[in-house]
Amino acid sequence: MRTEFTVDISAFCFCRGVVSFLGAVGHAFAIRTFVAMGLKDGVTLSFLFLSVSDLLYLISITAASVSYIFLSIELLSHFAVYFPVDPYGLNTYFINCGSGFYANTMLTITFLSIARCLSVAKPLWFRSIFGTTTVSLVCLISISSFCLVTSIPILVSMEFMPVFEQGINTTRLTLSFSANLKPVTYIIWLLRGSFVPFAVQLILIICVCVMIRFLRKAVKFRQKHTSSSRITHRVKAKKGESTTNNLQENVKLTRREVQVIRQMLVLSLVFIVCNVPKICINTTIFAVPEFSVDGRYGRMYERVDIVRDALQIFNSCFSIVIYYKYNSKFRAVFCF
Repeated sequence: MRTEFTVDISAFCFCRGVVSFLGAVGHAFAIRTFVAMGLKDGVTLSFLFLSVSDLLYLISITAASVSYIFLSIELLSHFAVYFPVDPYGLNTYFINCGSGFYANTMLTITFLSIARCLSVAKPLWFRSIFGTTTVSLVCLISISSFCLVTSIPILVSMEFMPVFEQGINTTRLTLSFSANLKPVTYIIWLLRGSFVPFAVQLILIICVCVMIRFLRKAVKFRQKHTSSSRITHRVKAKKGESTTNNLQENVKLTRREVQVIRQMLVLSLVFIVCNVPKICINTTIFAVPEFSVDGRYGRMYERVDIVRDALQIFNSCFSIVIYYKYNSKFRAVFCF
């Protein structure tokens, strides 16, 4: 039974590695595109930071997937084939690296959603604050700094040391954890692994509701205004006056605003859906401590965690499609 489970996990890791690698390549092109577009506004700069964060996350997951495939080779061969570095330790190390980058993705999406929410709810206030790249740059650097600072204790607590393993009768580098930093890493897990996902989920749901509400109002207003403009256009046309340029400009502005809001709405909604398994896992762990890797419900935890992992990868990869679908300038400048 365990062998079948190992084969299933290996197949999943292979698929995960391929998808993550392709997503990383896509984000490399997306980063080139955002740079080519010119970082003249906070929104484009924010999407650049988000794409870099997704790129680093997907690279980490690709490396973790390769490590787990090596581990599967050892297990399926009953350690007739083994490697000088413990693949499970490498997998754990890269997963922890990826969690820091994904935390950066979560917070960057939250920042983008709040900024876009303000752009429809408080447009004048939004332009005065986020009209330049300075404020956005400060916020994005602060987010990245927070993720870096909270990742350092976790990475420092992990160290590869030579350990003799009786199962393979040899000494190889194995991942060990520092007991001194265990309380610190637990606090970071509570903050970044539990509190942040809950807070981000709540904020994004509120932002999505606000954006939808104001978007509907804006669309109704502009439809009414466009209808009135057409009547005025007919009246002025009879008088020989031209209003074509003004009408086209108004319609063009409406489409651009709707396009930007839709881009952020889809990005936020996809993240909300993909974040549900993580919320469920964290909630269940607090309610049922045995729901863990080493607990009574370890097998169930592993399967739910696979779903969480797959949805997080999907979220990071799918953002490229959203950029291309809802950003006409991104499509025009897209760099292969």
